[in-house]
Amino acid sequence: MWQKFVGLAVIFLTLIAGSQVSAQTKWQAYQTLHLENEPLDMQVDNQTRRIYVLNDAGEILVYGFNGQMKGKIEVGTDVVRIKPGPGDGTLFLLRKKDKSIQSISIHVKEEIDISGSPFKGEKDAPVTIAVFSDFQ
Repeated sequence: MWQKFVGLAVIFLTLIAGSQVSAQTKWQAYQTLHLENEPLDMQVDNQTRRIYVLNDAGEILVYGFNGQMKGKIEVGTDVVRIKPGPGDGTLFLLRKKDKSIQSISIHVKEEIDISGSPFKGEKDAPVTIAVFSDFQ
Protein backbone atom coordinates (compact mmCIF):
# COMPACT_ATOMS: atom_id res chain seq x y z
CA MET A 1 0.00 0.00 0.00
CA TRP A 2 2.78 2.39 0.95
CA GLN A 3 4.65 1.64 -2.29
CA LYS A 4 1.55 2.45 -4.39
CA PHE A 5 1.20 5.80 -2.60
CA VAL A 6 4.86 6.66 -3.15
CA GLY A 7 4.61 5.58 -6.79
CA LEU A 8 1.54 7.73 -7.39
CA ALA A 9 3.17 10.68 -5.65
CA VAL A 10 6.29 10.37 -7.84
CA ILE A 11 4.17 10.19 -11.01
CA PHE A 12 2.12 13.19 -9.91
CA LEU A 13 5.17 15.28 -9.04
CA THR A 14 6.81 14.33 -12.36
CA LEU A 15 3.73 15.47 -14.26
CA ILE A 16 3.61 18.77 -12.39
CA ALA A 17 7.33 19.45 -12.73
CA GLY A 18 7.41 18.44 -16.38
CA SER A 19 4.42 20.47 -17.51
CA GLN A 20 4.82 24.11 -18.30
CA VAL A 21 1.88 26.41 -18.04
CA SER A 22 1.85 28.96 -20.80
CA ALA A 23 -0.45 31.87 -20.14
CA GLN A 24 -0.51 35.20 -21.83
CA THR A 25 -1.74 38.28 -20.08
CA LYS A 26 -2.39 41.35 -22.13
CA TRP A 27 -3.06 44.84 -20.96
CA GLN A 28 -3.83 48.18 -22.53
CA ALA A 29 -3.27 51.66 -21.15
CA TYR A 30 -6.41 53.79 -21.33
CA GLN A 31 -4.91 57.05 -20.18
CA THR A 32 -1.92 58.42 -18.31
CA LEU A 33 -1.97 61.40 -15.98
CA HIS A 34 1.36 63.23 -16.10
CA LEU A 35 2.03 65.02 -12.83
CA GLU A 36 4.43 67.83 -11.92
CA ASN A 37 5.21 66.35 -8.49
CA GLU A 38 5.72 62.81 -7.25
CA PRO A 39 2.45 61.07 -6.35
CA LEU A 40 2.33 59.58 -2.83
CA ASP A 41 -1.17 58.12 -2.79
CA MET A 42 -4.43 58.11 -4.72
CA GLN A 43 -8.07 57.24 -4.24
CA VAL A 44 -10.92 56.74 -6.69
CA ASP A 45 -14.45 57.90 -5.83
CA ASN A 46 -16.88 56.07 -8.09
CA GLN A 47 -19.88 58.01 -6.81
CA THR A 48 -18.55 61.45 -7.74
CA ARG A 49 -16.47 60.00 -10.62
CA ARG A 50 -13.29 61.66 -9.34
CA ILE A 51 -9.69 60.64 -8.79
CA TYR A 52 -7.82 62.17 -5.83
CA VAL A 53 -4.01 62.21 -6.01
CA LEU A 54 -1.83 63.21 -3.05
CA ASN A 55 1.56 64.52 -4.16
CA ASP A 56 4.82 65.26 -2.34
CA ALA A 57 4.16 69.02 -2.52
CA GLY A 58 1.33 68.63 0.01
CA GLU A 59 -1.50 68.95 -2.50
CA ILE A 60 -4.50 66.82 -3.36
CA LEU A 61 -5.16 67.02 -7.08
CA VAL A 62 -8.75 66.36 -8.11
CA TYR A 63 -9.32 64.79 -11.53
CA GLY A 64 -12.42 63.63 -13.35
CA PHE A 65 -12.52 60.13 -14.83
CA ASN A 66 -11.75 61.72 -18.21
CA GLY A 67 -8.36 62.90 -16.87
CA GLN A 68 -9.35 66.57 -16.72
CA MET A 69 -8.12 68.39 -13.61
CA LYS A 70 -11.03 69.72 -11.55
CA GLY A 71 -9.07 71.40 -8.77
CA LYS A 72 -6.20 71.45 -6.31
CA ILE A 73 -6.29 71.49 -2.50
CA GLU A 74 -3.35 72.49 -0.29
CA VAL A 75 -3.21 70.05 2.66
CA GLY A 76 0.44 70.30 3.76
CA THR A 77 3.45 68.06 3.37
CA ASP A 78 2.78 66.22 6.64
CA VAL A 79 -0.09 64.29 4.98
CA VAL A 80 1.32 60.90 4.04
CA ARG A 81 -1.79 58.98 2.94
CA ILE A 82 -5.40 59.55 1.92
CA LYS A 83 -8.28 57.16 2.46
CA PRO A 84 -11.90 57.31 1.29
CA GLY A 85 -14.40 58.59 3.81
CA PRO A 86 -17.99 57.52 4.50
CA GLY A 87 -19.63 59.89 2.02
CA ASP A 88 -19.18 61.15 -1.50
CA GLY A 89 -16.24 63.53 -1.77
CA THR A 90 -15.06 62.76 1.76
CA LEU A 91 -11.44 61.85 2.46
CA PHE A 92 -9.42 61.00 5.54
CA LEU A 93 -5.97 62.60 5.68
CA LEU A 94 -3.33 60.69 7.65
CA ARG A 95 -0.97 63.29 9.12
CA LYS A 96 2.47 62.17 10.24
CA LYS A 97 3.68 65.31 12.07
CA ASP A 98 0.96 65.53 14.72
CA LYS A 99 -0.05 61.84 14.49
CA SER A 100 -3.63 62.61 13.53
CA ILE A 101 -6.35 61.66 11.08
CA GLN A 102 -8.36 64.52 9.64
CA SER A 103 -11.66 64.19 7.79
CA ILE A 104 -12.35 66.60 4.92
CA SER A 105 -15.23 67.07 2.51
CA ILE A 106 -14.40 68.13 -1.03
CA HIS A 107 -16.83 70.14 -3.13
CA VAL A 108 -15.97 70.91 -6.73
CA LYS A 109 -17.74 73.77 -8.46
CA GLU A 110 -18.11 72.86 -12.10
CA GLU A 111 -18.86 75.27 -14.91
CA ILE A 112 -21.35 74.05 -17.51
CA ASP A 113 -21.27 75.65 -20.93
CA ILE A 114 -24.83 76.73 -21.68
CA SER A 115 -24.06 79.05 -24.57
CA GLY A 116 -26.61 78.54 -27.32
CA SER A 117 -29.10 76.88 -24.95
CA PRO A 118 -32.60 78.30 -24.49
CA PHE A 119 -33.18 80.17 -21.21
CA LYS A 120 -35.64 82.39 -19.35
CA GLY A 121 -34.68 85.37 -17.27
CA GLU A 122 -31.57 87.52 -17.08
CA LYS A 123 -28.65 86.54 -19.32
CA ASP A 124 -26.05 87.33 -16.62
CA ALA A 125 -27.90 85.76 -13.66
CA PRO A 126 -25.57 84.34 -10.96
CA VAL A 127 -27.40 80.97 -10.99
CA THR A 128 -28.78 78.97 -13.87
CA ILE A 129 -31.15 76.06 -13.37
CA ALA A 130 -30.94 73.48 -16.14
CA VAL A 131 -33.91 71.16 -16.69
CA PHE A 132 -33.36 68.07 -18.79
CA SER A 133 -36.87 67.01 -19.61
CA ASP A 134 -36.69 65.63 -23.18
CA PHE A 135 -34.48 62.57 -23.66
CA GLN A 136 -35.62 61.47 -27.13
